Amino acid sequence: MIFSTRKAYNGKDTSKFMNKFNLLTILSVAVLAFCIIINMYEISNRQLGFDDAGMSYISKEINNGKLLYSEIFDHKPPLNFYPLSIMFLFLGVKPFTTNLLAFIYSALFIIISFFIFKKLADYKSGIIGAALSAILILNYGLTNEVPMTLFGFLGIFFYILYLENGKIGNLPIAGIFIGIGAWFKQPAVIFLGAIILHQIYTYWKGQKTVLIKNILLSILGFLLSFLPLTAVFSFYLGFKNMFYSLIIFNMQFSGSASRIVSIGKLFFLLFSIFSFLIPSLFIKWEKKRELKEFLVIGILITILFFILNKEIFEQHLIQLIPFILALCILSIRYGEGKFNQILYVLLIIFFINSILVFAEGFARAEITGKPEIASELRSLIPEGSKVFSDNPVYLILSNSSTDYKIFYLAPSISSVFDLSDFCSYSKQLSYIILTHRKKYLGQENLDCIGENFVLLKKFENIGESYVEIWKKK
Repeated sequence: MIFSTRKAYNGKDTSKFMNKFNLLTILSVAVLAFCIIINMYEISNRQLGFDDAGMSYISKEINNGKLLYSEIFDHKPPLNFYPLSIMFLFLGVKPFTTNLLAFIYSALFIIISFFIFKKLADYKSGIIGAALSAILILNYGLTNEVPMTLFGFLGIFFYILYLENGKIGNLPIAGIFIGIGAWFKQPAVIFLGAIILHQIYTYWKGQKTVLIKNILLSILGFLLSFLPLTAVFSFYLGFKNMFYSLIIFNMQFSGSASRIVSIGKLFFLLFSIFSFLIPSLFIKWEKKRELKEFLVIGILITILFFILNKEIFEQHLIQLIPFILALCILSIRYGEGKFNQILYVLLIIFFINSILVFAEGFARAEITGKPEIASELRSLIPEGSKVFSDNPVYLILSNSSTDYKIFYLAPSISSVFDLSDFCSYSKQLSYIILTHRKKYLGQENLDCIGENFVLLKKFENIGESYVEIWKKK
């Protein structure tokens, strides 16, 4: 019975607890339905942002025969580009296709969250976990962080199963999933690091006596998936170019100020902090103590990575979600004491805030003007024209391609690449599409554009700033 109001829990009658838990469960069902309906609508209506436009552009160019890393640069692992390029072949290069893949990843994350928390606690905990996942995942579009965290979540789930039943066969399975996640984005290794650190911690406390064996089994599983994918991508893409793009470039570039600016994203941070501090420092959690220690270690190592990282963007925080959700939900389910009530209130506030987050997203989408600018771009720029844009969104909207060594501008790009050849390159272009990112070209290149191109049209209040279309004189 899903909404039973009396249940013996921890050896005592807990009807009052279950009534509150039922209320939270019912609210979770409503929020989950709301999030899914809204995001199904957005599959056809959401316009691309900078990151998912970049992925779309690379996937489109892969279908056009360009080789990733040697002919088109990016500093992210390749595994996310190929599913999208295949979908483009069947559904066409359009925002709908990219949004559909993003929704598939998010839906899988939500479904997995439900089954994981159902396994670790009960049916209602699964519903609450799915609702929280929907809020935290569905508003990001197509990013590498979501599939990376999806596989990382599966990895730590199998490690948790090992903690629950002691079956060491779960350790290499955990590593296998994390190894796959690493080819969506490099920080997936943090999940493996959390497992290793927890093994060291439990050994230090005298709880485990097979430290080396357990660590080696986890690493073995990681290598079983990571190395074959490394071999395949190295063969097709070239190891030297891939190594530079994924390792050397990420070590060389200089970061910019982090951008976590909206109210919804700020609340995400506050939720992350409080859901960590309250359960770990105040709520008494007698059952599954070893699991709680692992989740705290996972949160700490992930936060340490953020602190040491050159840049922190809001989507990076997705990697915290599995640890935070598990700590939060299991604290509610197994925790005792007055601080448990605080966590209830926090969750209810967070559910309500999710509606505001989506409203904010809709409002932002309404003022971007991207559907209108898409038709303008295609009417102003003839098909087949040589074009450069500092933002991949407008290469996608104008159905254009560029053969310059980079297809977007960002602080990381300008800090590593020598763009002094852009002026001579631009002389072969017919059109240039610029936004506020044009500052990363440098003043000499901007002066060169002013001398050789005329401003055809400027759109104000588009996306992050404005859009300028320059035509060769």
